Amino acid sequence: EATRLEQAIQQEDLEPFDLVKVISGCIAGYEHAYSHRRFSFTHNADTARILGSPELTAQMFDKIIANAVDFSEKESEIQVSITVKDKQAELTISNTGPLLPEGMKSQLLQSMVSVRKENDVQNASSPHLGLGLYIANIIMTFHKGQLSLANRKDGTGVVVSARFPLM
Repeated sequence: EATRLEQAIQQEDLEPFDLVKVISGCIAGYEHAYSHRRFSFTHNADTARILGSPELTAQMFDKIIANAVDFSEKESEIQVSITVKDKQAELTISNTGPLLPEGMKSQLLQSMVSVRKENDVQNASSPHLGLGLYIANIIMTFHKGQLSLANRKDGTGVVVSARFPLM
């Protein structure tokens, strides 16, 4: 999947689009697909115009949300926000759950790296290859943006930040 995506990105045309609209549309779908989670969405601007691919951005968001769902408790809330500031749009996804191991935050953006416990992988319906955040990072690089992972300041979970340059 990652190799195919890297090749497809080379053919992708850049177009202006509204990040708020794309993310809002995705969340509407997640509320049905992940009915055992709650989603909140806040944004400090009505629009966030960026140059890139709305389809790839939705794919990146899907990968991050899938991780947030996998690493959070049922019935918990996944918080999504877009903050427009200093010529950037910052998309953050925050969930409660296990913390990231110290020293692993940047490694988790590489291919074939996962922090899933062995029994979680064994109980999964399909094998986990550790490609989700790697693919998300490839997509952010295409958008000339930056993806970062951190533990929540209150120590109750993880926050993923995707920073896009505004048009």
